[in-house]
Amino acid sequence: MKNIVSFCPVYRCFVLSICLLLLSSLLRASDARGDIGLKFKQISTFNGLPTDEVQKIYQDKEGFIWFATRYGLCKYDGYQATVYKSNLYVPGMLTNNNIYCLADDYDDNLWIGTQGGLNVPNKRTGEIRQYRTPSIPDNLVSCLLVTKDNTVWVGTDGGLCRYMADKDSLLVYDDRISEGVFKKTVAKSLFEDSDGDVWIGTWSDGLYRYSPKPGKFFEYPPPSMSVTLRTLFIRISISEFG
Repeated sequence: MKNIVSFCPVYRCFVLSICLLLLSSLLRASDARGDIGLKFKQISTFNGLPTDEVQKIYQDKEGFIWFATRYGLCKYDGYQATVYKSNLYVPGMLTNNNIYCLADDYDDNLWIGTQGGLNVPNKRTGEIRQYRTPSIPDNLVSCLLVTKDNTVWVGTDGGLCRYMADKDSLLVYDDRISEGVFKKTVAKSLFEDSDGDVWIGTWSDGLYRYSPKPGKFFEYPPPSMSVTLRTLFIRISISEFG
């Protein structure tokens, strides 16, 4: 009996080792076949998209998926894609069919930035508002941001602006309004951090931060003359900046 007792721990370790080896082999074989439990479904021009060139994907507050393409806007409900674009039958639906960016606010408005202006359809009423120069500094709208307090920011190739709901107009920021800090430049990225500050990435003029409480801009030097801030991912606390 003593021999059996002393042998059991060794036996259990041996069996456990064999099981781990078998499991590891199965995982490697499964990974090699690409069978890791992920299932892909393709949505293309064969089942709804106007083109295979998708520039942006956005999910609105109702859960619908929107695809920004070069030839129109698509709404996907999980089953089919519905295309919205200007054509011979509805020439004024969008100011331009080349869609760059999307955002929705808390008033049922979907903000659509295009190569040729800003479009704002109301998802509840169907009414569409459109903004082009001189209402916005440039018709090429490359980024949009709706903050937690429902403020809408619009980044264009001609500058940054903020939507003024009470006047139904857009306030364009320049060095005069920002006390000489933020000049009229190409705004390419917008991000709201956990403190409610808005970060602005520009094409070639570096990085800026707008703090709503004092209503001030803060400038950060460009990383180099050749580096552009196309995409902005900020995960830093304000305390690190002093």
